[in-house]
Order: sequence, then C-alpha cells, then structure tokens
Amino acid sequence: MNTLSDSEKRIGSLMARISAACIFLSFGVQVALGDPGSAGYDSATGGIVATLNYAQAFSFLFVLAFSLKLFNAEENAYFRVVTQAFFVVIAINMVNSFNATGYFNNEGTIFTPDQIQILQNVNAWGWNLLAGIVVLCVLSVNEGQLPSYGVYAGWGGAVLILVFSIGSIFGLLPDGAFILIAVLGGVVLFPAFIFSFSSAFSKA
Repeated sequence: MNTLSDSEKRIGSLMARISAACIFLSFGVQVALGDPGSAGYDSATGGIVATLNYAQAFSFLFVLAFSLKLFNAEENAYFRVVTQAFFVVIAINMVNSFNATGYFNNEGTIFTPDQIQILQNVNAWGWNLLAGIVVLCVLSVNEGQLPSYGVYAGWGGAVLILVFSIGSIFGLLPDGAFILIAVLGGVVLFPAFIFSFSSAFSKA
C-alpha cells in the first residue's frame, strides 16, 4: 500500500481547499456580475471565470492524483481506472479554460467567443455523469479517510449530479428543478465533498 508523503499531505490538503473555493467563487462572480444561465461568452465575467476555472481544475488534479494513494488504488482497480479517466477530462478542461477569453481579446479569429464557449460546454453532460460516478467510486473505497460530512455531501452530490445529468439529457426535468438540482448538487454538495479531502489528506 502506498502512503502519502508529508509534502503530498500538505499540498493535497491545500489544493482541496483551493479547488472547492474556486467553484463557489466562480458561481458567485457569475451571479453577482453576469448571467450564469447564458450559453455564450460573458465579457463582464469571462476573464475572471476562466481564471477561477483554470485554478479549480489545476488544484483538482492534485486531489485526484493523491486520492489514488489515499484510497489504495492498487487494490481497487475500478476506482483507479475511473479516477484516471476523470483526471484526463479535468486536464483537458484546464487547458481549454482561456479559449473563449483569448478569442474575445484577439481579432481575426475564425470563431466568435460565443461559439467557442458553447463548443467548450458540449461535453458538460458527459463530464457530469463521470463526476457522479467518480464520487460513488470514492465512497465505495472509503474506509474512514473522509470525514462524515464529506461522505454525506458525496452521496447527496453524486445522486443529484446523476439525476441532473440523466434528467437533462432526456428532457425529464422541469425548469425549476433543473436549476435547483444543478446548484445544490454542483455548487454546494460537490465542492463540500472536495473540501473534505483537505481533512483526509492532512490526517492520512
């Protein structure tokens, strides 16, 4: 069984807090200064949100990488493969974070910032489905590493994210439920689940 080094514990704990905070801040900026429901690029918040999204993804990569040691991925093959797949998805999202902002601030580009923003969001349903599956995988291998609030947030977030994804893919969610489930699952419970890794890493 691999054990986390002191530097991995310290960095993992910090990155978990940063990742969770960036999700809250990104949503807060969009609500306070822009239109969170807009499908296109919002020039008022685009640069700020892109920076927060990059920081969130960058820090989340550390959480995912160190979680492989935390939950003994060598002995949990399904968890290992799903987490590694999600790592790739997050890395791709990270390097694409500034695309729309770059197109907005440079002339002579083929696509408009709105088109770039929409193209970046085309994988949102697949991202959400995989996120829900990853959380369930983590909970299945958790043996007390996560604090109780992280476990509860994980179960609630995973169920809501999966309901949101499947319901929106097949057009089964009413408008009011769509927003409520998305915010509660993706902006409250999922970040709380990520934040709980801060405690798990520091106590590993």
